[in-house]
Amino acid sequence: MRAINIAKYGDPIIVKQIAKPKLVGPKDVLIKMHYAPINPSDIFYLKGVYGIKKPLPTTGGFEGCGIIEDAANKSLIGKKVSCWAGEDNYNYGTWADYFLTVEKDCIIYNQNEQLPEQDWHKFSSPFINPFTACSFLDLARAKKAECVVFQAASSAVARMAIKLFHQEGIKSIAIVHEKNYLEEIKEIGATHVFHDQDEHLVEHLQEVIAKEKAKMLFDPITGPLSGAIFNALKADGQLVTYGKIHRNMLCDIDPPGLFFKRKSIRGFWLPDYLKEKTPQDVEKFKQLVHDNIHTIFQTRVNKVFPLEQIEEAYRESAKHGELGKNILKF
Repeated sequence: MRAINIAKYGDPIIVKQIAKPKLVGPKDVLIKMHYAPINPSDIFYLKGVYGIKKPLPTTGGFEGCGIIEDAANKSLIGKKVSCWAGEDNYNYGTWADYFLTVEKDCIIYNQNEQLPEQDWHKFSSPFINPFTACSFLDLARAKKAECVVFQAASSAVARMAIKLFHQEGIKSIAIVHEKNYLEEIKEIGATHVFHDQDEHLVEHLQEVIAKEKAKMLFDPITGPLSGAIFNALKADGQLVTYGKIHRNMLCDIDPPGLFFKRKSIRGFWLPDYLKEKTPQDVEKFKQLVHDNIHTIFQTRVNKVFPLEQIEEAYRESAKHGELGKNILKF
């Protein structure tokens, strides 16, 4: 079968022919892949600079969608699925004609669910961003937050989180880098939206954070603006940093907020966060994503590329990630 498979981390990203995987365990499913997105984590993984490393050789791709071709539970054969590569399962990835995983790492659709063929690629990102958005909601509920702040609010994960928080009655203050996203982010549910180059931005943010009693900041950027927002958060507030879009250092934090107002800073990485949760908690996330896969968690797509154009798709993803996911078609 065709696959994006590497013998060592940092190898060129090219299509190779490798053996088709076979069922091994009692919960195995073999999926004929139809679509898989290119995520930043996929790129970092193949470069060897991600938090997960699997035995080599390894195949890229952490999530996607397809049809079950074979399974230990034969009643599953022929069903459509959205799927992902769990850290604890086999050394296979979704950037291949076939993907071997286990039932728990799939959303298995019933025959009566409406999954139009022309939109099938929009169900190819069921895990990384959706489960991250669900985790953000989990963190916000733990803090009893009535309002939160999102930096990089036009990103895929922030869009999902804003829509999810809006559905759950939690207000959001969104900050975007491109002015053309202001109305769009407002329309999907953000309570307030700001452009990061606005004049007097910090003063305006301080006012609205105080008014809405915002308690959390979800931030993949960091830098001086993050410090200013953190300082303005309500007592017991928290900054959750979950990425490094720019080479900014977290700075300008006012120390008394940490000890007098009990504020905190935490890093978030989805694989580690899920380890803190019970299997029942993770199953609730999975059900929430399944229930909202047509709306909140549907993949926003930029372009679809055949697998043979992986190099072009790779370059496009590195340059224009804010336009939506670039999807590989098998």
